[in-house]
Amino acid sequence: MIRILSLLVLLCCSAVQADTGDVPLLPDGTVDVDAVMRTFSAASPVTTTGTMPEFTGSILGQAYKAIYDAADLVKPFDLTIRSKGLSEHATYLVAVLLNDTICVESDLRANVLMWRETAVPLSDGWSVKESCSERTEDTLN
Repeated sequence: MIRILSLLVLLCCSAVQADTGDVPLLPDGTVDVDAVMRTFSAASPVTTTGTMPEFTGSILGQAYKAIYDAADLVKPFDLTIRSKGLSEHATYLVAVLLNDTICVESDLRANVLMWRETAVPLSDGWSVKESCSERTEDTLN
C-alpha cells in the first residue's frame, strides 16, 4: 500500500519539462492519476527460465512495447519504450510505472527516475536510464 501511495505522490507531484500531449491533467496542472491508471496495462512474457525483460501494454489508449537490460538492475540500465502514439509526457509516466514494476519484481527498491538527464528520443519512442537499489531495513515496511 505504501508503494502505491508513493507512486501516486510521485505521479501527482512530478514536475516534468515535457509536452503533456495526451496526458489528462487536473485544473491545477497536475496529472489526473486516476484517469491515467485506469488506462494503464503491462504484461511481461513468462518462460520456463523466468520472466523476459520486456513488457507490452497500453496507456491512454496507445499501445507500447518496452525492453530493458536485466543483467544488473542495481546499476543503471536502459529501458526502451517504443510507441509512435505516445507523447513524451505519457512515455515518462510509462517509464515511472515500469521502473517500479521491474524493481519490485526483483525484490528491489526503485530509484528516482532521472528523465531530464537520461531520456533520449528515438524515431518511435524513448530510451531512458533506470535503476533499482537493494532494500534496506527502512524500506521493508
